[in-house]
Amino acid sequence: VRIMWKSGDETKMDPCEGVPSGEYGINELPVDEVPGPGISNLAWRTDFLRDTGIELLECCNYVDEELRCVPWCHIETVRVDHIPVYCVLKERDGQSTSLEGRRRSVGSYRRMLVHLMDQADLGDPEKRSRAQKMALEVVVRNVAAGEYGVLLLLPSTRDSKKKVEDYDRWLKGAYPELYRLTGRNRTIRALRVSRFALYRFLAKRRARRWRY
Repeated sequence: VRIMWKSGDETKMDPCEGVPSGEYGINELPVDEVPGPGISNLAWRTDFLRDTGIELLECCNYVDEELRCVPWCHIETVRVDHIPVYCVLKERDGQSTSLEGRRRSVGSYRRMLVHLMDQADLGDPEKRSRAQKMALEVVVRNVAAGEYGVLLLLPSTRDSKKKVEDYDRWLKGAYPELYRLTGRNRTIRALRVSRFALYRFLAKRRARRWRY
């Protein structure tokens, strides 16, 4: 359930809406993404979570993405139930998802990406299971691309532009596959094609449109 701090409005967020309740094999689950956003639509069996050996990165924002991705690589069956398991509070000043909170979190996704890639079993690109492919999408869209998103929320200065360019260069060298796949994102692709000449325009547009 998403609760808006200022208005009090509540919205039930159901990533499996329309999917009948019940147990599914991972190849039968009729959704294309790991339930999200974040961990708020997932509940793990404790013994299964322990068996994966996951160790969460400490003192870092947004590590719930590790809980979405690392265990999901090993999923065989999933149970779908349409009951709220988490309340997400939005619009509260100072929280990590506010504009200022995001700006303070530069580097968090990059740190988490390194930690996550050390733990996640994403498999061979030619032999990935459906679970591994779904987990890879979390890494690409929410973590690797997430750092670009945070960097673009910084004040559009020369120093901020350099930080985006440095991250792009680092990602290309450290994780070529993730670099290639993040290029599906239109904003990231525009940055690269323009050789970052569009940085200031894209940064101002993202900050202007930011909504928790």
